[in-house]
Amino acid sequence: MVDDQLYVRLGTRAASGIEANTSTPWVGLHIGGQQFDRVKAVPAPESASRVAQAMAAKYWTDVVVRRFSHPLTLRLVPAGEGQRP
Repeated sequence: MVDDQLYVRLGTRAASGIEANTSTPWVGLHIGGQQFDRVKAVPAPESASRVAQAMAAKYWTDVVVRRFSHPLTLRLVPAGEGQRP
């Protein structure tokens, strides 16, 4: 979470799958034992640095994770928040 928004950083393989999907911005997620079938994935390259800093501050394992490429940062927006399904 950064500024009350949920973000995710994607590695090269996952990023290429998202970027190749030009027909729909919707993704499904499984978080904390809950399934969310319709979440809008909005590219947020302007937030990449802040998201990386927040993840480093929260997770000690980010020391290892940050060594890998994360070419795509997405803001996740639940269905129904400001857009039509």
